[in-house]
Amino acid sequence: MSKSSIKGPVLDLPHVEGATATADEVATYLDTHGVVVIDNLMDVTSMDQLSKDLRATSGCFYGAEGSFAGAHTVRNAGKPLGESKVAQELALHPLIRASIQKRLGRWCKRVVLGTCSAITVEAPPSPDIEPAPPQVLHRDESMWGCTDWPWLPQTTSDRPELAITVMWAVSDFTVSNGATRIIPGSHRWPRSGDESQEEDDDLAERDPTQQQHQQQQQEQQQGNTDHAEPGATHAPMNEEEELENVCVPAVMSKGSVMLWSGATIHGQGAHAPLSSTSDNDETIISSFSSQRREGLLFIYNVGWLRPEHNFHWAMPPHVWDSLPPKLQVLMGKIGTNRTDHEWYSGPVYAQPILGTAVATNAYPEDSTDDNNNHNHDEDDEDEDFSDVFVAQAT
Repeated sequence: MSKSSIKGPVLDLPHVEGATATADEVATYLDTHGVVVIDNLMDVTSMDQLSKDLRATSGCFYGAEGSFAGAHTVRNAGKPLGESKVAQELALHPLIRASIQKRLGRWCKRVVLGTCSAITVEAPPSPDIEPAPPQVLHRDESMWGCTDWPWLPQTTSDRPELAITVMWAVSDFTVSNGATRIIPGSHRWPRSGDESQEEDDDLAERDPTQQQHQQQQQEQQQGNTDHAEPGATHAPMNEEEELENVCVPAVMSKGSVMLWSGATIHGQGAHAPLSSTSDNDETIISSFSSQRREGLLFIYNVGWLRPEHNFHWAMPPHVWDSLPPKLQVLMGKIGTNRTDHEWYSGPVYAQPILGTAVATNAYPEDSTDDNNNHNHDEDDEDEDFSDVFVAQAT
């Protein structure tokens, strides 16, 4: 008998109100549930502007059919921070940064922004085309090999938190337009590296072709069952089906945001199919096409891990220089021994050992617990960061 894919409790999806949420509250839910939705944290007007900013087609791509990215999903990766002032504001949102610092700060000297991607789920182009399937369930932290290390003590609660993912709802997220599916509580399930648990990884990286093969096998088994004699038992659910059964759709309104642990199981949802039962198919297609699921995703990770996106390739130097200094620091332009050269201008040495001191200079408002608890209504003016980039003697 095969082992169950459900290796721990499945919790509810917590929501907090943006007007009153604190960093302590958000960080606590990230610890206990592995996910939290902050409702109505940003105004709708800002989200509409962000949508306009990121509508450029150049530099965007669709995933291949059956791919991790998804065939009906448009991704604008790496460069949105150089294309939108609103995106810059969201990346530096004080409540989000303070909450993440509380979760990741225990395991690193500096938190960095490693991923920025505008992700849009589109309806299929016509009623004759089926929508792309939902994204394979996964953990964001699986991009780093250290997630399989045998951490000691070998319990999930003692594993370091490697990353926090932040998904801003640029449009409403609904079940029909592909809202993220997520399993609250799955960040605490035992997995590879927890050798004392004697468990295999409950969610290994799956090759799409292997997943398709498993699906074909399941369909074949189901077909055989449909023609079986009365009283015959149905085939048991496979791993994907078990996990799908406990997924919660992250329904949220435009301007809301969901944060989740890099260890929490989740996946992008699928857009509902277009209906062809109406006499006016053009109206239906127009209606569904206007219900694009638009999101802006950030992943903040501990500073000793390589970021997912190569921001230095995604944006030219003059765009980097136009970013708020605080954002440049968050994206990794921080260190000592500034050098001006025809190739580059900036700090040459990252000096990880100076992380605490440099980060304190870079984020002075994060140095006290009181300020870590501020909400988004408080002022968060940019400080002078000239001292961060000044050349220092070796």
